[in-house]
Amino acid sequence: MDITEKMKKFTEELAGISPNKPMVEITPCRQEALDKSHGEITVFSSKFGGVPYFPKDMEYPRVREGELEGKPIRFLAQLNFGEIPTMEGFPTDGILQFFVGCDGDDAYGLDFDNPVSQNTFRIIYHENIVSDVSRLYAAEDMPEFEDDDFPFEGEFALQFSEKKSSSVTMGDYQFDDFARDAYNRAFGRNIKSLYGEKDSMEEDDPEFSDALLDGDFEDDEMMEGIICDGSRIGGYPYFTQTDPREYEADYQKYDTMLLQIDTDEEIMWGDSGVANFFISAEDLAKKDFSRVLYNWDCC
Repeated sequence: MDITEKMKKFTEELAGISPNKPMVEITPCRQEALDKSHGEITVFSSKFGGVPYFPKDMEYPRVREGELEGKPIRFLAQLNFGEIPTMEGFPTDGILQFFVGCDGDDAYGLDFDNPVSQNTFRIIYHENIVSDVSRLYAAEDMPEFEDDDFPFEGEFALQFSEKKSSSVTMGDYQFDDFARDAYNRAFGRNIKSLYGEKDSMEEDDPEFSDALLDGDFEDDEMMEGIICDGSRIGGYPYFTQTDPREYEADYQKYDTMLLQIDTDEEIMWGDSGVANFFISAEDLAKKDFSRVLYNWDCC
């Protein structure tokens, strides 16, 4: 059995034993590149950057405490669920927004010691949408920012794939256990871990172990299913470093990925990094976005 056949058998087992999660892939697109049928990007649109939907009777998000207290937080993204394929557990309407960082904050709003503290980042959900634009902030009402250090410039419309299903990915803290079990089931083995110990995949089948851990095998679709980079809603995450939930048991309750924004030709998180936002399935069902785990990392 060659490495491609082995990988196919392994990924089939992996998909069968890990919980499959719904996801929708995102393609950011500039207005000029959109098909005419898409229309103009508005304050109601799903987007990265630009002018957000924001009623005038709401207070614009600002840093709550610390040396940056009072500074406005930058608008990063919004998801209009009325434009997105329906996914189990997610809202079907309303607008969910992500604000991160401010002038003088080179970490884009991430608190490395407490990534769930919505101090220099903020998640806001508008369940009931005001359609009268005169009651909304316009571009001239938005706060101005002096720093030009941000993952991107300007505004992107978001184009969505059909709903797909994702099995556990290599970045997720649960991957090693699921992969070990999938390997044992696929090949009738009894390894104890993927690598680094006696009775590991690394010891049992070094060629397969190298191909898996390096993402070095011929089938691009198979590799994408295991790595799962790119921007998306739902599914499992991709990291350039380590899943922050791996070493903090309290973070593992944040089991649902709200949004992943990856580096591409016009978006850059540090040195080719990626940003992720997680929530518990319980809070998501209640549409309670007060507890969200935010992380970004880079090479």
